[in-house]
Amino acid sequence: MEKLEQIKQYASNLRLNSLRLNPQELIHKAQVDKPTYMDFTLSILKEELRIKQEKEQQSRIKQAGLPKDHDLDNFDFNFSTGITKTELMQLRELTWLEQNYNLVLMGPSGVGKTFIAAGMVYQAVKAGYKAYFKSMEEIINILNMREMTAAAMESKRLGLCNKSLFVVPNHLTEQWASEFLQLYPAAKILVATKKDFETKNRKRFCARIATGDYDAVIIGHSQFERIPMSIERQERLLREQIDEIIDGIEEIKASGGERFTVKQLERTKKGLEERLKKLEA
Repeated sequence: MEKLEQIKQYASNLRLNSLRLNPQELIHKAQVDKPTYMDFTLSILKEELRIKQEKEQQSRIKQAGLPKDHDLDNFDFNFSTGITKTELMQLRELTWLEQNYNLVLMGPSGVGKTFIAAGMVYQAVKAGYKAYFKSMEEIINILNMREMTAAAMESKRLGLCNKSLFVVPNHLTEQWASEFLQLYPAAKILVATKKDFETKNRKRFCARIATGDYDAVIIGHSQFERIPMSIERQERLLREQIDEIIDGIEEIKASGGERFTVKQLERTKKGLEERLKKLEA
């Protein structure tokens, strides 16, 4: 048993997961099959490599940010007639990717472009590539993030402001922080969390915003609303948000983006307009 524990420990240190978890099974199989020493060693290494590659693939799939439906095996050719089975099979071979060609999917909304795009990302990940799925809305958000981040840092460099406050949709606070640090790795930023705006922590966090030596502060919409401010300032900020959404809708329409994304933005715009009406009443 002492040697068995040593095998497990060494396998754990070397991250040989199959050997760490199943040493007795492997030894028993060797006793029954009686392979040569070389074949036995080779079988262990093959299994370890298989497990490692499987884990790496699962990690790439997770990082790809794929929507729920992305497996091209489930593509409904009866629903979408813009592409044939043969054409889709050829695209799934990824020859276009290996030869560094771009793949452009064109057509009206609702014909399966997003499904095919997500499916191609999935195929690429399974083939060993690193790939990421981004919707048109997400791409526009990232471009806006980078543009505003650069403007904020330039304003600080020129002495036009001490720190910038970014108020973003709640689900984008971490992504905005990540994009900020990609552009400016040495930047000092403060990112709000739900815990920071609990009643017992709110005043302390607002004091950190006011007195901390930060390049930028990033908080969510709902958190920002908990910071007391005049009605006039609230109205101005709401109008600015509405104008930004209108610009975003126009950009998506001009680029032929998804109708679903436009509807989402229009719903958000309507909600902001209702809040503005309540303030003005």
